[in-house]
Amino acid sequence: NDMLNTLFPEGYGDFVNPQIEANRIHEAFLRDQKMRDTVSRAIQDSADLGVSISIAQLENIGIGFDYTLAHTEARSWALAHTDTLLNQLGTTSGKVVGQAVGRWYQNGESLDALINDLTPAFGPKRAALISSTEVTRAAAMGSREAYRASNVVTELVWQTVNAEKVCVFCGSLHGKVVGIDASFDDALPDDLKGKLTPFVLPPAHPNCRCFITARVQEPKRGRNRVRSD
Repeated sequence: NDMLNTLFPEGYGDFVNPQIEANRIHEAFLRDQKMRDTVSRAIQDSADLGVSISIAQLENIGIGFDYTLAHTEARSWALAHTDTLLNQLGTTSGKVVGQAVGRWYQNGESLDALINDLTPAFGPKRAALISSTEVTRAAAMGSREAYRASNVVTELVWQTVNAEKVCVFCGSLHGKVVGIDASFDDALPDDLKGKLTPFVLPPAHPNCRCFITARVQEPKRGRNRVRSD
């Protein structure tokens, strides 16, 4: 319960961004002393137990020795392993999301399949939020890589799905053009800059459903004609 309250304090609500959430949990594991002490104590107790079991087994066959060194070495390992374990646990959320999105994208399943895959780890509400956000992210990344590979696309255009329901951030970006390696975050109006977690491509925020298209320079009648697809 102490660990749970540290990770998800009462009234915290839904996280803002899956990556931010992963980082927040990671930092909670690494910085919270109560959690570190609890985990460290559990690991040390288990290491001590392992030493004790081995000693008992050896004594049963007539082998006796000074077990102080064994406990000392085991506890030294436990202290070092605590840092390793907390670091691994702290990055689990990001790995779960990444693996699930990767499988979904590769298998061509419905969005419900991705939500179902994430639900055991995050619950249905958060799973749906992560799914829609990360699908948008994966699609934008895939589009940019394809445009880059074409060797004819040098600029990207931000597009919104529904102009009537679009938020002020995405609405201000609709139709904005940036270089293929540039960041759309820099294209925000001055009064909106710094109010969101920095982003390069969609999504700009959780549940963002925006996407990118290519701005292609194509020659016509000796002049360059610009069009957006």
